[in-house]
Amino acid sequence: MQLYLDEHVPTILAQMLRERGINCTTTQEAGNIGRSDDYQLTYATTQNRALVTFNRKHIFALATL
Repeated sequence: MQLYLDEHVPTILAQMLRERGINCTTTQEAGNIGRSDDYQLTYATTQNRALVTFNRKHIFALATL
């Protein structure tokens, strides 16, 4: 499993996941802070990563289009 944590998720979570062997990256590390929700979802998809966010209302709307 590979994860992409958006900017709403605390970066400490990425560190904690990595310590447990989970492959993850953050919006900050990818240089994607401030980009649109659509961009974040597309980025995660192109990187074969699951998007982790607390912004479920906007992402759910995009994912069901």
